[in-house]
Amino acid sequence: VKLIVFFRGWNVNNQWLFETFLLKKLTKILLLADRYLVLNTTVEKYLIAKKVNPSNISRATTVIPDSYSMSDIYIEQSISKEKIRLLFLGRVVVEKGLYELVSSMKKLHGKATLTIVGDGDAWNDLYDEIRQDNKLNAMINIKHSITGRDKLSCYLEHDVFILPSYSEGMPNSILEAMALGLVVVGSSVGALPSLISKYGGLIVRPKSDKSIVSAINKITDDKQYYYSESSKKRNIVKNNFSAYCVRDYLLHEYNILLRM
Repeated sequence: VKLIVFFRGWNVNNQWLFETFLLKKLTKILLLADRYLVLNTTVEKYLIAKKVNPSNISRATTVIPDSYSMSDIYIEQSISKEKIRLLFLGRVVVEKGLYELVSSMKKLHGKATLTIVGDGDAWNDLYDEIRQDNKLNAMINIKHSITGRDKLSCYLEHDVFILPSYSEGMPNSILEAMALGLVVVGSSVGALPSLISKYGGLIVRPKSDKSIVSAINKITDDKQYYYSESSKKRNIVKNNFSAYCVRDYLLHEYNILLRM
């Protein structure tokens, strides 16, 4: 039986676990696969360092829901809006760069508002920090995870999607935001730099509130450009990351392997 291993996520800080006694046997088995699908160059470099033939490694993608890829619904930003509306949607954990994001809000001098949506072990601490600071409380709204139409509506109520993570693969949330025409800001990890450079968003350094502030200031200083770029390029995402496109890609990869 042919074996494909699809690395859907990767945390560089936990990479050492593959060398531990408990996982070493599993690692050996994984490294005997016939083909590997990866989401970014970090995993690819790790596999090549483990003597995997580069020709057996292919770059895969994640998928955006049909309601995002097949719909003509998208954000229509108002250029005259005084404050831009930032959105974070994902796991509420330290590794997503949320404390740096909250810190950056204090330095934006009221130029933006921020909505944080999700669940995770940092939720309560983050909520308390925001609510105990009058300035932050006026700028930031934090709420638990939402799904379906509520999630779609949440995207459409914002202008900029921001994901300042310490590590990532290829997050669905970024693709969803792009498909809906939001301006995107993401950290220089995983597949984010290549995605964002094609799409026309902004890249920030991980663990840097100064970098976040600089990126948001760039957007507020030239809303017309960034809003226009995100609106024009949303079809790139819709045409490459829909379930149908990814399905055809995976079938192609499977068929290649079966013919080998």
